[in-house]
Amino acid sequence: MEEAARITRAAQLDRELFAADFKAEVWDSWTHGFGENEKTFPLPDDWKESVLRFKDAGITVSDFEYAIEIAMRKKADKFRYMCGVLWSMVSERQEIAMEIVRGESADGA
Repeated sequence: MEEAARITRAAQLDRELFAADFKAEVWDSWTHGFGENEKTFPLPDDWKESVLRFKDAGITVSDFEYAIEIAMRKKADKFRYMCGVLWSMVSERQEIAMEIVRGESADGA
């Protein structure tokens, strides 16, 4: 029981560190304005839950970087746009996985 609790705490810490690294190293690397007016782009209040949901869905740091690069070119809400790009990636990967499973089932494997 103690081992399970330790593993759970380690997993929670990993998630917290992932979210913190996402903000500091990935999201906040994009800024607007110059000099004293340079600012990072705002994040919604629930950003951490969204980022962790994507992590759980298999999205990598490279995927986040790619999606943010696309979102930063848009005038729309940058975080929401990034999420849209990422959900498209998740859907596409799920579709590919289902095709693989269906193909294996059809082959009798």
